[in-house]
Amino acid sequence: MLFTAVLLAFSALTAGCSGQQSSQTEQQPAITRTSLQMSTVDPLVGPASPPARKAADFAAAWVRKDLPADRWWAAIAPLCEPGFAEALRGTEPGTVPASVVFGRPVVLNRPAPKLLGLYRLTTDTGTLFVTVAEIDGRWLVTDNEFIWGEW
Repeated sequence: MLFTAVLLAFSALTAGCSGQQSSQTEQQPAITRTSLQMSTVDPLVGPASPPARKAADFAAAWVRKDLPADRWWAAIAPLCEPGFAEALRGTEPGTVPASVVFGRPVVLNRPAPKLLGLYRLTTDTGTLFVTVAEIDGRWLVTDNEFIWGEW
């Protein structure tokens, strides 16, 4: 899968570069639309960038286990590339492994126009990776992967 290859490449590039990991992850507030409305110098990298907002919006919709399947999919589909949206259509929200997203998306690569952006989001049960791409002038989610526990 493209996502796994991209993730492995970024893991190799960033191994050992991060220094200490924060122990405050659990104390960060959950993502909300208003928490992401801030200015940023680089329009494609900061937490308020269009691709980061798309990743955050997707994560917030993805963890909505309380919704019936049709409403869950109706919230997710507009955020996704049509083929990926269709792939998610049969998802039963109760099987989504996370319930809460903490903090803001962390960019794992600098998305450039027409290229993929990869974001990491911390949840209550693991790490959600969201891939976005600029398609017809809009940033859309093209893939996601969840890894249980801390990553």
